[in-house]
Amino acid sequence: MSTGERITVTEAAARIGKRPETLRRWIAAGKIDAIRDGAHVFIPATALDALNRTCEQCGKTYTPNRPTRQSRFCSSACRWAATYERRKTEHPATRGPGRPPKRPKPGKLDLSNKRLAAALKRTRRKNA
Repeated sequence: MSTGERITVTEAAARIGKRPETLRRWIAAGKIDAIRDGAHVFIPATALDALNRTCEQCGKTYTPNRPTRQSRFCSSACRWAATYERRKTEHPATRGPGRPPKRPKPGKLDLSNKRLAAALKRTRRKNA
């Protein structure tokens, strides 16, 4: 039974969607605080709330598979999207929509001028 501040391991496991054995392993490893009262083990409600995290990418609240400091994203898709956005800001593209056009390679003629293109066509016809 749960009291205001203390929750049993079974109730805590049901709340966060994990198995009680998993929580007992986390308690043994020191990843979660626990209160031992004789043969019973209780988890403080504050320690259980600390397990819930908010994804940095999508803002969704989730419980990580392993309670570590590195789990900042709810899924690998969110981690990939955040990495992609970070890299795009660090290294912006040089071409694309709204970007300056490519520079012509040296030695190639710039045929963007219509009159020049028409003159080249006429000379090619004469030479052929």
